[in-house]
Amino acid sequence: MNKKGSERTREELIPYLVDIIEECDNDEEFLLKLSDELLELKDKIGGQEFIVKLVEPLEILSSMEE
Repeated sequence: MNKKGSERTREELIPYLVDIIEECDNDEEFLLKLSDELLELKDKIGGQEFIVKLVEPLEILSSMEE
């Protein structure tokens, strides 16, 4: 992935995913799949120094009751 793609992933996709996660009516199966896919983003966000960008959505998912 090029620099522009990595930057867009960090600045646009991850915040969008946080918005989706915070919606109240998400299906449990969907959220489980999303958590798996978030881990795959670690290779597409531009390097280890940006791994912190994945913390917020993963924290939200881990705090959910389901």
